[in-house]
Amino acid sequence: MKKQIHLPQPFEYPHRIEISKGDGCFLYDQKGKSYIDFVSNVGVNNLGYNSIAIKKAITKQAGILTNATFSHIGTKDQEELIAMLCKFCGKEFDTGYYAATGSDAVETAVRIAVAKKGKKGKIIALKPGYHGATLGTAFLTSEDMPIKTLFNAPYKVLRANYATNEKETSKCLKALEVMLKSNKDIAAWIIEPILGSAGYVVPAKNFIVGIRKLCNKYNIPLIADEVQSGNFRSGRFLAIENFNVKPDIICLGKSVGAGLPLGIVITSKRFRLKHHHYPTSAGANLLAIAAAKASLKYIQAKKLDKNAAEIGDYIKERLAKMSVDNVRGLGLLVGFDLKSSKQANSTISSARKNGLLLMKGGKKSIRLCPPLIISKNIAKKAMDILEKSI
Repeated sequence: MKKQIHLPQPFEYPHRIEISKGDGCFLYDQKGKSYIDFVSNVGVNNLGYNSIAIKKAITKQAGILTNATFSHIGTKDQEELIAMLCKFCGKEFDTGYYAATGSDAVETAVRIAVAKKGKKGKIIALKPGYHGATLGTAFLTSEDMPIKTLFNAPYKVLRANYATNEKETSKCLKALEVMLKSNKDIAAWIIEPILGSAGYVVPAKNFIVGIRKLCNKYNIPLIADEVQSGNFRSGRFLAIENFNVKPDIICLGKSVGAGLPLGIVITSKRFRLKHHHYPTSAGANLLAIAAAKASLKYIQAKKLDKNAAEIGDYIKERLAKMSVDNVRGLGLLVGFDLKSSKQANSTISSARKNGLLLMKGGKKSIRLCPPLIISKNIAKKAMDILEKSI
């Protein structure tokens, strides 16, 4: 008798399908049915599937060296990728720390901030906000997670509200300053420049600017969690650039590895440590680094940042004519609300049957996150399917 294998899923998700292959912006199930992918593995697959540029880079590197202990051995490629990312982040940035995933990158960023402070300190995180699923990042995340009921938090987290419009901004910033005045031992402040899990909610511009001013006033390092929003998905390399704000520490993950596991933290000289406080044998994987470099070069060559902005605007224009609420987004991070969680679930299910993959956000939001390579023609087909699926 064949042994039954169990593969527990992280979420109860009624829309799961068995995929056999992918190509471009399309995924195919076991029966050969095609789906336009507006999920991109939650932003991981910037170049879609079966990218020739990525395959060439991985194949070439696989014939040379796949991995090496980063603590003892360095390679030119490891240094070159950090140099490329620092250039995109701005002239202030000159230091990079490798990690294995986005959650690892966030953990690393917090450790860097605390290490520079020289003693334990509190972390400010906003609500809503998602920063990962490791023990430390789970406690930074505002969502309820089973893990939080089983363990103690590794550090004290101060929670503050996220302002999504200018009316809320003044009230939220005043409350934050009261918090800062009564807490002198704050090690870092972490934000998502655009809320991912909550449904691609865009904050008020003056809110992000106000946070930067408060960080300057109270000498608190600002960590930008760009794991989902970074790497040109918003139309800029970092989503926080859309608010004309510079963070002190930047977390990258998901798409930075072009489909392979990779996390990276970029900092200025001010936050350079003599030793890496989060050593990892899987971080700085040479296959992932080769893919990352190839992806960045391809995005630049094909001007996919511009494409993300233009197609994102087209998607929002189409949504504005549909029976949906609160259309928002930056680049190819687009969200909208429906009347209820039930309607959001039924829309996702209907779209899947019609050949379009979507994902939920928050309680009644749907997130649209197609690959950066998407064309206007494919985007039109996807929006036609969505319109008849609502």
